[in-house]
Amino acid sequence: MNEYDLYKYIKVAVITSIIIFIIGLSLLINKQGVYLDQKIQINELLTEIMSGDPLAIIYLGIFNLILIPIVSLFYLDIVYIVKKEKGLSIITIAAILMLIFVILLRLLLF
Repeated sequence: MNEYDLYKYIKVAVITSIIIFIIGLSLLINKQGVYLDQKIQINELLTEIMSGDPLAIIYLGIFNLILIPIVSLFYLDIVYIVKKEKGLSIITIAAILMLIFVILLRLLLF
């Protein structure tokens, strides 16, 4: 496990996000009756993706892009724990906890 493995993951994840986003955008252009001001609830997202809703597919690409830094931090923490680098591991755990706190704060307050 090294930083090059993390680079490969980030590269593949970003390319995947772009491809998903382009698929959703092309479906949006070809499909009539779908507007960008429509709202999709989180509990309906999976159903909408399975039904081929272009906006839900675009949201999936964006969601995948948002998850990249979070998954990268978990990967780095595992690497630091395996290498027994306690200081870097604690910093990474603190960054993960701050991300979780900010996400929960955003979901609960706004």
